[in-house]
Amino acid sequence: MLSRTAQNLYWLGRYLQRTEHVGRLMRLQVESLVDRAASEITFGWRRIFGALDQAMPTTDSTFPVSDEFVLADAFTLADYMTFERQNADSIWSSFHSARENARQIRHCLTEEFWGCLNLAWLRVRDCDISEIWASSPSRFYRDLVADMYTVSGAASSTMYRDQGWIFLELGRWLEQVQQLSATILAHEAAISSERDVTDADWFSLLRLAQADEIYEESFGLSIDPMLVYRMLVTDRRLPGSLAKSAARFQEKVLDAGNGPDEDAVLALQQGAAEVRSKVEQEWSSHASRVEGMRSIQNQALSLNGLVHSSFFSYLLP
Repeated sequence: MLSRTAQNLYWLGRYLQRTEHVGRLMRLQVESLVDRAASEITFGWRRIFGALDQAMPTTDSTFPVSDEFVLADAFTLADYMTFERQNADSIWSSFHSARENARQIRHCLTEEFWGCLNLAWLRVRDCDISEIWASSPSRFYRDLVADMYTVSGAASSTMYRDQGWIFLELGRWLEQVQQLSATILAHEAAISSERDVTDADWFSLLRLAQADEIYEESFGLSIDPMLVYRMLVTDRRLPGSLAKSAARFQEKVLDAGNGPDEDAVLALQQGAAEVRSKVEQEWSSHASRVEGMRSIQNQALSLNGLVHSSFFSYLLP
């Protein structure tokens, strides 16, 4: 399936995973508005925008920390990350791109997959920030994430395990590697800001990967940053860990087989193996966890181009 269909499925997987990830980031952030200090809320915004490699849309060169700012601008920042159509990483934009890719290959999707995806999209399409802010913004993001789980489950339960499924999964797992590594680096950058980091900041990072409860069961309520990172990075028992994601991506690269450009395919296979090795073996022994994670992220970012050159970017005879 070395065709436009395979490319659509690859990007469908990526956009669905991105929508879910940003939805989880925003759910945590909006929930923190209820009872967190202004400095903790600011930390969350720094992490969100840093994870998406975006500058926060403020007029000041610094990000002010005050209750007045939080109350006045949380609405604006949430709107930008949720419904701003000019922001390519907003929930609306990512979900729209996912739905458009799905629409173009409707004949390749099961009725259940398409139905769940389309219903979830319709719930988001015509909403705006005023509507959800007036009722329960946290419920909106909670329902969105639940919808994304339903869409993922429908795909997993009903799609035939052919090349189409492989490329859908290829996009999903690569996006997860890139998003989690970027979020960890953004967390580190936010730590470097001029404020004390609280245990709540670390637990919110664990919650993002659905790892907070298992962390508490394993290590208690005391935060050890290295234990947090080891769980998020190297624990393959955690479905969203970097180790799990990198391993699944490499498996799907091998499942995809050969493409028109054999050299590019070989480079992709080697690149996937290198990312997995860096996550599982090299990161924990790296002198700087930040530099180690940045190396993983840079390698992961290069894989998208290798996927395209291996399977999509070629001249027809």
